Amino acid sequence: MARKSRFFVPILLFFFCLAIPATVFAQGAALAMSRPVGEWYGMFHMGAVSSSKGNSSWSIYGALGRYFLPNIALEASVGYHSVDYPYGEVTSWPLALSVRAGYPVQQVYPYVIGGVDLQSVKVELWGNSDSDTAFGYHLGAGAEISMSDRTYLGLEYRYTWIEANLFGVTRKLDSGNISVVMGFRF
Repeated sequence: MARKSRFFVPILLFFFCLAIPATVFAQGAALAMSRPVGEWYGMFHMGAVSSSKGNSSWSIYGALGRYFLPNIALEASVGYHSVDYPYGEVTSWPLALSVRAGYPVQQVYPYVIGGVDLQSVKVELWGNSDSDTAFGYHLGAGAEISMSDRTYLGLEYRYTWIEANLFGVTRKLDSGNISVVMGFRF
């Protein structure tokens, strides 16, 4: 199952990236505009996660944010990440609080994001398991393409630095995550 997800997610991302420009420009989507103070947005992310050791698998999470300054938002997210290794699996449930800042350029809204993470991490190795709640931080960047006045699609890359105490040893569980984003503004 893990091998199938390693190939399925990148293929899905590739075809999604091909479909975005054709859909946006064929429908003449509304130009991106500055995000007004008080605007809320919700997002669904689905993507591929890669550990600092080179192993990869998949991730899924949702986010809710609100613009408190023009083009600057505070965002909360919750998700699930899983990374497979030949000898076991690492799963985590991250909760993140982020600041997101961007600036619109025609239909595209590029942005940077950074914040703090609280993750519930579980490791299963050779039949043994351990878990920890760990703190970390993340930085990333992404871009949205407006599909209408209220909906958008995009891509986001986020790198997370985190250390967890597992099996009595502090371990680095840094990872990079690239995801397809589907969102709405309200």
